[in-house]
Amino acid sequence: MSSVTGIKKFENNKVRPSSGGLSRFRLKNMRLSAKLALLSVIFIVSTAVISGLGLSKLGEMYEKIQYGRNLSEQLLLTGEVNGTLMEIMGYEKNFMVEYDVNNNFNWWKKQDKADDKLKKAVARAMELSNGEEKKLWGDFLAKYALYSTGVANVFTICNDLDVNIVTSNANTPETKKMRTDYMNAVHISIDDNGKLRDDAKAVLKTLETRYQKLWDEATEQGALTYKKAKFEMALTILVGVLAAIAVAVFIVLALTRTVRNTKNVIKEIADGDLTREVPIEGNDEIGELGGSVNEMVGGLRVMFVNITNNSKSLAASADELSSVSGKLSESSSDMTDQASGVASATEQMSATITSMAAGIKQASVNANGVARTAEQMSANMKAIANAIEVMSHSIVEIAKNTDETTKVAEDAMRLSKIAGDTMLSLGASAKEIGKVTEMIKRIAEQTNLLALNATIEAASAGDAGKGFAVVANEIKELANQSARAAEEIAQKIGGVQGSATNAMNVITDVSGVIGRINKSVVVITEAVGDQKESTNEISKNVADVTKGANDIAVAISEVAKGTGEMSANAGQAAKGASEVSSSIGSITRAVSENNTGINRVSASSGELATIAGQLREFVSKFKVEATDD
Repeated sequence: MSSVTGIKKFENNKVRPSSGGLSRFRLKNMRLSAKLALLSVIFIVSTAVISGLGLSKLGEMYEKIQYGRNLSEQLLLTGEVNGTLMEIMGYEKNFMVEYDVNNNFNWWKKQDKADDKLKKAVARAMELSNGEEKKLWGDFLAKYALYSTGVANVFTICNDLDVNIVTSNANTPETKKMRTDYMNAVHISIDDNGKLRDDAKAVLKTLETRYQKLWDEATEQGALTYKKAKFEMALTILVGVLAAIAVAVFIVLALTRTVRNTKNVIKEIADGDLTREVPIEGNDEIGELGGSVNEMVGGLRVMFVNITNNSKSLAASADELSSVSGKLSESSSDMTDQASGVASATEQMSATITSMAAGIKQASVNANGVARTAEQMSANMKAIANAIEVMSHSIVEIAKNTDETTKVAEDAMRLSKIAGDTMLSLGASAKEIGKVTEMIKRIAEQTNLLALNATIEAASAGDAGKGFAVVANEIKELANQSARAAEEIAQKIGGVQGSATNAMNVITDVSGVIGRINKSVVVITEAVGDQKESTNEISKNVADVTKGANDIAVAISEVAKGTGEMSANAGQAAKGASEVSSSIGSITRAVSENNTGINRVSASSGELATIAGQLREFVSKFKVEATDD
């Protein structure tokens, strides 16, 4: 009856996690495999978000670079068209100055080649442009077509002139007509074609201004995009790393705290304190392990309470038997009268010993059940070890994913290097164009000197050289315009070189950011390695717990063996009680045998007292009741 009461009391006092706590801490009640899967998902999602953001920002930077390249090419094409227009104007002036039938074909051929070059450049610029710029290029083509028609008229008029006749002193009708045609050609070239040429150049100036403004805006926008991308990537990396660290720290602290508490309680139980119970904080494998330990300790506590009660009953019976034997020694004369009472007491003692033997046998059965529970706990710890091994495999997969992220960052750095090489090539091309503009400036200076010499010669020729002086002044003006145009082209080329340098610096900064991303991925990889080491340490602790469970099973087996010996001793005591009963029966037949019977009773009571003392000594090693500290 006391055993059943103790077991019910233990079941009522069993430590269970509160339902309110479970609803508030869902993560604490997750299985170990689910916790590790959650940690892996956080690492994978963080890596994917960082990689996706990096690729997205690289795409934006690539689009900005492509846009800048288009603008720089359109600026170069604008300069090329402007230079070609100046070249055609030079051919027009040269044709008028050197109107020689034998040389006219060469000037026609050069003008046609320059015209084709200009139209190809305009076609390429219109292909790259859209909206207002494309409309301006169409307007330029219309104005250039008018100017080209005027140039063709000048070429047609001068093509039939003979320089010798025009410059001669003859005053024939043919000479007058040629001179009149020549002056008309000069008028068309200076007045009509000059206005058309200026209109076309004004459109080119507008295009150049718009392209320069777009280039400045693109440069500023590229810098802003780079700063924004750097901030967003840094923020994403920081949030991902902090989230992963927070979850990892929470899981590790929860596991280590629970395992440490369980280890301390099991150590106190091994030292004999059976009032201790493992605190259960969750429904995971560690919580189930704590529940199993608590059930085992409860069974042991009930068993030792029963043993204590039986030892007390045994001691009381021994004392009573010793008292009866003393009375027999003091008064042999009353032995016959008290024989019936002694026989009754002996029968009661025999029943008590039999009950004690049954209790000891039940204790042995309980000890065997506890041993089986310890074996089950060992099997549970093996299952925990298997789950930890699965977690190790998941950590290996995380390491593989971080390797893939490193490869993507390396590819991004390689693409940035290609973009940098392209910008360097663009700068080199700009330098070559600068050399060409310097050559144009030198040619303009030489042309200016030749025009000055021609003016001097025309002045010395008097009235006959007036027409030639006008042409010389036009050539001089043309040389000055060529020099100014070459200077403007050189300035624009300098601007293109500076912008290319800025773009190269931006690409270098992007490569630096990608390098830092790569370093962050390496840090994550090292953190995964540290987590793997922590997992190995947990596995080792689980192995230690498993060994402790096996030791408990061995100890319980020893307890079962001791209870078997106590059962045998109880049988021996029952046998002694039977002998006492026989002796009491023979008192009536022979008083002379009284002392022998008394000695046997004293010996039996001594054995019972010894057994009771051994039981009390054994049970005193274990604490089965809580005390107020």
